[in-house]
Amino acid sequence: MPMTVAEKVLARAAGTAAVSPGQVVRAVPDLVIVHDAYPRGGGRPPGSGVPMVWVPEPGIVGGGLEARPAEGVGALPAGGGACHTVAMEEGLILPSRLVLGPVPHVQACGAVGALGMGLPPGGASCLAAAGFAELVVPPSVRVVLRRTLVPPASVYDVALSLGHEAYAGCAVEFHGSVGTLSMDDRLTLASIVAAAGAAAALFPVDHARREWLALRGVGPDSYEALWADVAATYERELTLDLREVVPMGALGHEPAVPVRDLRGNPVDLAIIGGNGGATREEIASAAAVLGGRKVAPGVRLVVVPGSGRVLVDAMASGHVQVLTRAGAWVTPPGCDPWALGIEGARAISTGPWPQRPGVTQIVASPLTVACTALAGAVVDPREGPG
Repeated sequence: MPMTVAEKVLARAAGTAAVSPGQVVRAVPDLVIVHDAYPRGGGRPPGSGVPMVWVPEPGIVGGGLEARPAEGVGALPAGGGACHTVAMEEGLILPSRLVLGPVPHVQACGAVGALGMGLPPGGASCLAAAGFAELVVPPSVRVVLRRTLVPPASVYDVALSLGHEAYAGCAVEFHGSVGTLSMDDRLTLASIVAAAGAAAALFPVDHARREWLALRGVGPDSYEALWADVAATYERELTLDLREVVPMGALGHEPAVPVRDLRGNPVDLAIIGGNGGATREEIASAAAVLGGRKVAPGVRLVVVPGSGRVLVDAMASGHVQVLTRAGAWVTPPGCDPWALGIEGARAISTGPWPQRPGVTQIVASPLTVACTALAGAVVDPREGPG
């Protein structure tokens, strides 16, 4: 029976020859990622042998540097950043493995070819006790990318151009010219698609990805790179010409439009980073815009590095200094900039964060956010900094 990547991974994890969309399977994951909300919530320690790793995230409400993992749960050093990002950087996420987590964006593990699927609140504790998770096999959507992006368009604009209605609840496979996308691009695109409602996001394991894994001590003998069968069945197929992608923006839950149509909307809060980053490349692009300039009066610009390694690199390259001189607040690495007091804010951010009461939010790329922070109102990056 021909299968998609998600179906192949779930079939292996369930110990069966084949699965199909809508089927409920008892899957044994290769890894479970948890954060501060797990140990502080009194989760039961795993007694089933399911590998579980705890990544401290001080930004998690109810968590903090004083939190400790449950017995039997491996732990990474505190302050590492967004848990899925840190786990990938540490070489814990391998291609074609099933990775589960009780946090949004674990689906972004598909940037290295793994199938990441989210667990509901308390799901990690139940899985630890039972040794398996009951998962519904999602339908798959095939996204074929053509040609290459033309700056200032970015993968954020790709995600917004696709429209979340086309892939909500589905496992998204990216095909075509994915070789033109960097690892940072893949992590960002997978994160944004997941945050917008995808059940998973998966990229092929090409030569560049193998090199990236090798730099983290993961050789080709450590994993099997699965990919979809030619005759696999998809819910739908989408084709996107990357050369035609323009800077996009989405106001609240409204469909995305060219950011030019949102020009002039005032903002007093601008956020780059969080669950989907910020990656090294995103911080560098923001620093390039903000260098020698100042954030507009009355605007708070917050930059949240995706991991400790990203922050260290940004400091070594001088990007943190550029951002702070421009008036940005560079926070410790983490995933929840909304822990800030923002009631009544008119915000522009790089992530489709949950809507907050009284907050007007526009989602756009880091470049658009940086340009907008300088102007105090939405700017099309094709027209230059504010």
